[in-house]
This record gives sequence, structure tokens and C-alpha cells, in this order.
Amino acid sequence: MTHKNKWLLFAPLGLTAIGAGACMVQWAGHLKDEKVPASQWVAAGTAALVVLNAGMSLFGRGILERVRHELHEKPGKGATAVNKPVVAQKYLWLKGRHAEPVEASLTQ
Repeated sequence: MTHKNKWLLFAPLGLTAIGAGACMVQWAGHLKDEKVPASQWVAAGTAALVVLNAGMSLFGRGILERVRHELHEKPGKGATAVNKPVVAQKYLWLKGRHAEPVEASLTQ
């Protein structure tokens, strides 16, 4: 599976799960307001937060796959001599590695 296919899979799934999780959080709050037993609304709220966080994780993975797609499969497009170090630094940051800060040269 290519980085583009992963990006096009993970990003929409993540956004869908984020929306579903947000709706479920509201539903759990409504259950609490309706004075249902605490075990029910706590379980609903926990499930809602699991779905919401899973969506954020999937969307983050989609962003990572897009960066990989831009770096590896389209090296000529969008990666110019000016912004290529910045894109590479962001990629390393997303992978958990720390790159040296890129100094921007401001010439007028």
C-alpha cells in the first residue's frame, strides 16, 4: 500500500471517528443530565473518549502518511531548495526524532 493510499484511508477515517466520538461525548453528557445511573453514563463517556482519541490517532497517522508521500513519492513537486529542509525537519519531528532547527534566511 502506498503512502498516498494510506493517507487517503487514514485521514477520512480519523475525521469520521473524531466526529462520532464528539457526538458520543455529548450523548454521555446528556445521559448524566437525565440522571441515569452513574455506571451507564461513565461507561458511555469512556467509550466516547476511546472513539475520539482513536480518531485523533488515525487522523495523525493520515498526516504522517501525507508527509511521507510528499517527501518520497513527489520529490520534485512542492519540495524546493527553500522549503525542503523545513519539510524534512517536520518529518523527523513526526517520527519522534529531533532535528537541528532550520534557520530561515531573510534576505531582502
